Amino acid sequence: MLPKSPFNLDDWKREFCNSADKAATLNELWPKFDHQGWSLWKVHYIKYEGEGIVGYLTSNLKNGHIRNLDEHFRKYCFAVYGVYGEEGNYEIDGIFMWRGTEIPEAWKEHNSYEYFTFTRLDENDPAVQKLTAEYWINLNENDTV
Repeated sequence: MLPKSPFNLDDWKREFCNSADKAATLNELWPKFDHQGWSLWKVHYIKYEGEGIVGYLTSNLKNGHIRNLDEHFRKYCFAVYGVYGEEGNYEIDGIFMWRGTEIPEAWKEHNSYEYFTFTRLDENDPAVQKLTAEYWINLNENDTV
């Protein structure tokens, strides 16, 4: 059971996604981030040989990852998870903020769990905040969870 959290993800998602100044809205997140109830993670897909070559196929693969997660997972996370790189060399990864401080069961039960790396990030680290901004401020609607 997760501890109660004063952080309301739905309110923050609405505020962030509708903000004219996403950088300012993101900067407001860090001082009020609930470290006991939420965590920040870099999630990277480890490609099979021959994957990540064609853009639309890589995008379809990424969409399948999200589709295969528990449908309730989105209620408890925010992420920009996308396809990055260039034709012939695409990577799939993103920055996730989710409820809890460990990898959620929704990921552990994912049919491709063993093909992902999960790196817990320190929300207080200015380099992590900068990396998160690079992902989240340039978000594309198709890459948002």
